[in-house]
This record gives sequence, C-alpha cells and structure tokens, in this order.
Amino acid sequence: MKIARMISIILLLAMMPLNSLALVRDDTSSPADAISSISPIRKQSTANAELKKLAYKSFKWFQHYRNPDTGLVLDRGSNWKDAEKRNTMASIASSGYFLSLLPVWVRLGWLSESEARKEALRTLRFAWTKLPTHYGLFYHFMDWKTGRRWGDCEVSVLDSAIFLNGCMTVAEGFRGDVARVANELMDRADWTQFLVSSGNGQVLALAWSPENGLYGRADVRSSEMSMPYLLAIGSDAHPIPKNLWYHMRTDFGKLEGYRILNPGFPLFTSYFGLGWCELKNMKDKDGVDLYENARQTALANRAACRAIATRWKTFRQDEGGWWGISAGDSPKGYVAAAPPDGDGDGTVWPMAALADITWIPDVIDKDLVRWMSSMNWDEVNGAYGLAPFSLDKSWVGDDVIGIDLGSFSVNWANYNTGLVWKLWGEHPVARKAMERIGFTSDSNGKQSRTHKGFSILAATRK
Repeated sequence: MKIARMISIILLLAMMPLNSLALVRDDTSSPADAISSISPIRKQSTANAELKKLAYKSFKWFQHYRNPDTGLVLDRGSNWKDAEKRNTMASIASSGYFLSLLPVWVRLGWLSESEARKEALRTLRFAWTKLPTHYGLFYHFMDWKTGRRWGDCEVSVLDSAIFLNGCMTVAEGFRGDVARVANELMDRADWTQFLVSSGNGQVLALAWSPENGLYGRADVRSSEMSMPYLLAIGSDAHPIPKNLWYHMRTDFGKLEGYRILNPGFPLFTSYFGLGWCELKNMKDKDGVDLYENARQTALANRAACRAIATRWKTFRQDEGGWWGISAGDSPKGYVAAAPPDGDGDGTVWPMAALADITWIPDVIDKDLVRWMSSMNWDEVNGAYGLAPFSLDKSWVGDDVIGIDLGSFSVNWANYNTGLVWKLWGEHPVARKAMERIGFTSDSNGKQSRTHKGFSILAATRK
C-alpha cells in the first residue's frame, strides 16, 4: 500500500494513448483596504458548521502526524483514536498541504501567528538542508525523522508541485525568513531537466528515479496536471517554454450527460491544482475552463454514483445517497477508481466529494445534511475525517490520507475566505505563469487579488 498509490496513478495516466498575506503591511494602505481584500467567513449553516468541524479534525490530524523536529507529515495515519502510528513514512505532498494550511489555521484562530511562522520555517529549512532532491524536486515518500528516500520510491513531479505550492503560500503569508527559504526552494527546482517527448511535443515527465530515469508523461490537460506546468512556466530561475501548456491534450467526453475533461479519471484530478490557482471565469487560449470543468465533473461524479445505486448498496438513496468515486483506500488496497463503476466493489470516498464544496456548495450542503442523518454516519465519521467505506463489502477504511484531508481543507478555506487563492496568486511565479500561458477572463470585472497584511487579517477572524 506504501508505494502502490503512485504506481497506480502513474500507470493510469502514463499508459493512456497520445492524441502578504504578509506580516509587514503596506503603509500606504488603510486597515479597511486590507480587510476588504478577503471575503468574510460565510454564515454558518448546519452543513457548513459540520464542514468546519471536519476542517478542525483535519488540523488536528496534521498536528498529530507531523514530526515536531523536521516538520514532515506522514502520508497516512489512523482515523480512529488511540491507534498507534504504523510507520514513519512521510510524503512531500502531505507536507506541502501542511504549509499551505498554516495561514488558514492562523486566520481561524487555531494556531498563533508566531507558532505558524516557526512551523513553516522548521519544515522549509529541513527541506532545504536535509531532503535529497533531483534538480530540486523531491522524492514522493521519505522517513519523517531523517528525510531519507523511502524504499525505491520516485521523485514525483506532481507531489513536488504540491510542496512548492505550499512554499509559495507561506512565502506570501509570512514574508521575511519564511519567504527567503521558500523562494530558494522555488528557484532550486530546475523544471527543464524533467522534459520528455510526447506525440504533441515536449511535456513534463511524471517521475524520475535513479533506477529508471525519467518516466511517465504529464500530457493530459487537467487541474491536477496544471500544477507543475504553472510552476515551471512561471519559474524565475528555470522556466520551461510557455507553449508547453498547450502540449497537454484535451480529452473531453461524456459522463451521465455532462461534457467534462477526462471522464474516466478519479474525481480528485478535476480540482487538485485549483486549490491554489483559482481560475474562476478564466480560460486558456484553447478555451479550456478548468474551474467550470471542476463543477461539471463534481455533478457528473454524483450522477454516476446514483446511476450505479441499483448495483451497489453504498450509493442507494435510502442509505444516505453517498457519492464520491476517486482514488484512495478500498477493500483491495489503494486504488485509482473512476466512474462509471468505481472499483467495482461499492467503495465511496466522501472526503473527495466534500472537497468539491467550492464548486457545488448548495449540493454539498444538502447532501452532507442527508449523510449526517443516515445510519452510516457514526460508523464512518472518525477522529480526523470521514472514512472511505463500502456497505457492500462491510468495510470501513482504517486510515485517512494527508492529501485527502489537505485538499478538502484548502478547498473549504477558499470557499469561505479565498485565502489560499489570494496568497498563492500574489506570488511572482503565479503572476508570471498566468501571464505567460495567456489566461483570459470571462468576467466583466476583474477580481481583486491584492492583500495588505497578515496581522490585519488575523485580527479580523471570527
């Protein structure tokens, strides 16, 4: 189960056919300007109150499964109280989500500003001085105490991008020494060393290892695949040509009547990168709208789960109408499941569905209330989040995975305040990427992306 997750997803993708919030405020701006640049926290509904509880559980998980000396976060950990940590395998992606969420936790009052700065610096400095890299990108998994490569795992382009997204977020959120180390890590990433050929021209590889060299191709237009391209094209030190964005192919198809990108992919691939890069009302030069695609994919995934409810008890309306077919633990181990039939055993991943709160909030509100009133709620609502489960196999997952909790928490935070979007979007790499790729807005008015001070925002939390 350790390395199986990356292998399953790489095989799924690579085998497809070719076709601040800063502490120092700008003195020329008033506190009112700073406050108005961040949306107020939304009013509490029954569902959003429960989502906040789940976000707090996620916060507790990251604190519990983070090494206090290195700042590295375990890849997975038990979802049930008093369970022992079963291994010391950290993931670079879990650690990236931890960084990305530090400003959110300060905003919510769950962590002090000074402690968040310390935790950010601890993680960044360990990554800079101790973690082995290949041209600045990181191994997917490592020992959470020493930072050494875990087994024969790969240097992961996608998971490194998640960590570097976290670097950008805390650089803008905390500035000072945090930004200095974070930006050194950004500049060390030499994306030009990860290019491979495809039928559409050069694209980024998915991975590298000492044993196999570069392998896999990030050649599919998706929110997930957008992450390394945004960082690589916007890079100050080692940019790749901007036209490589358009070397990713666009595979549109139909799922339950919805026209979406990559209908045979797990749900998470439609929203992963959008946790940092908002792209609302934005299209690239090919007219692809990844933000709207995330909304349509969420609705299609939900409809697909309803369509198979006649075969799988898990998805039946009288059982709560659960939905969310994605990658994660199952009775078979870790799988990269996708519609229309999931993994063929009735497994659902509810945290993956809740991560779509940004795109279909009204639907999530209604569905979550229904889930909460179902007979299965207490069985799957663990200490740190909702477990994957299958009623058909009488199975409930033992663990929660850091990237699942992280993606939900980042998206929920953006839905409420837009904080991660605003921080990431202020970083020079983000600004350059957006300009170079050539995104255009469908909106009549431009959204404000300015912010004036983290201490101001911390003072406005509710």
